[in-house]
Amino acid sequence: ITFGQLAVPAPSPPPLPPPLEDAVDWVVFCTSLTSAASKPELLPASSAELLNEYFASALPCCVGLANVQTLRRSLSGGVCDFEYDVRVFVRSNVSAEAIAAKASDLVFSLLLDAAFKEPLRIREVRFALALVPSPFAPPSPPALPPPPSTP
Repeated sequence: ITFGQLAVPAPSPPPLPPPLEDAVDWVVFCTSLTSAASKPELLPASSAELLNEYFASALPCCVGLANVQTLRRSLSGGVCDFEYDVRVFVRSNVSAEAIAAKASDLVFSLLLDAAFKEPLRIREVRFALALVPSPFAPPSPPALPPPPSTP
C-alpha cells in the first residue's frame, strides 16, 4: 500500500499451524517372559536407531525408514530401565489399519523379541494425529562440558 511517497508494507499473514499427519504409535518395553540370559550372545542390544531399522524392514512393504521415529525413554525400575516410543507415519500405500494390525500381532512381537538381546514386546498400539517433524529444524546442540574447576 502506498500513501504519497511512503510505502507501507502489507500485514503479514498469520503463521500456519504445524502440519499434522496420520500415524500409528506403540511402546516397546522389556518383559520378564523371556530371559535375556538364555538368548544368544551375538544379538545386538536395542537402540532407537536399530529399532527404526528393524521396524522399517519388518513392517509391510513401503513403510520406509524415513517414516519410522523411535525415541528412548528412561524409566526407574522394572525389567529394563528404558522403554521406546515408536511412531510410524502413514505416508505410503500401507494403511494405518494394516500397520496397527501388524504391530498388534503376537508373532510380530515375538520376532522383535528374537531380534534383540533384551526381552522386548509391544503394547499400547494406537492411532494418532501427529505433528510432522520439520526437515529444516536444526539438530539439538550437544551439551556443553562443565567449566573447568580452578583451585
